Amino acid sequence: MLKKPAYLFEKLGRYIGISTFRGDFYDLSYPTYSALKLWNEEFSAFASIPVPNVIQLLGKKYNIPKEILKLFPFSQDDISQAEKGTSCLTDITLNLTSRCNLRCAYCWNDYGRYSNIGFRQKSRARPVQDNNDGQMPAEIAFKAVDMLVELRGKDKDLVVDFYGGEPLMNLETLLATVDYCRKNQKNWGVNFNFLLATNATLLTAEVAKSSLIKGYR
Repeated sequence: MLKKPAYLFEKLGRYIGISTFRGDFYDLSYPTYSALKLWNEEFSAFASIPVPNVIQLLGKKYNIPKEILKLFPFSQDDISQAEKGTSCLTDITLNLTSRCNLRCAYCWNDYGRYSNIGFRQKSRARPVQDNNDGQMPAEIAFKAVDMLVELRGKDKDLVVDFYGGEPLMNLETLLATVDYCRKNQKNWGVNFNFLLATNATLLTAEVAKSSLIKGYR
């Protein structure tokens, strides 16, 4: 039997499909969800991946549009063929700082301390290049944005996600990066959206009213 291309489940009145090879989630209509369940079971009953004609007939049997079936590839080779020559980058996450002003018990970074022993040992073994205390300088963030634009393919909507530690502890780089994106997006022919992973304790009224927050969604 083959690995099922889709993992399908119902939750809180919504019908969800997950590509078992890509890991992508899709919110499905009930008819599409029901058809995919039947298609999924029949596909997995094959001893090996069927030829394209059989796959097309199987989709037609359950009235599943081709664009829906493309969301659920059958193997890594299938993904490689589908994405050959079309891979692009549309989102980046900038880890602005390893510092945090809180020590939350549930934090996956060991109470916000980033205390991976192996990482700390390697860090101590390296010669100190600067005194930025784990803070990302604006120049590095600009280079990351340049790379995002260069590798965007034909996509025009790009996302820059600010992360940490607590990213507002490196507000200087954060503001400079947003300003850099906004100043250049017209010339680049793109539109930037910004995401911020923050505990909000440093989100003052002054910062909230700045042009920075107006660019977030």
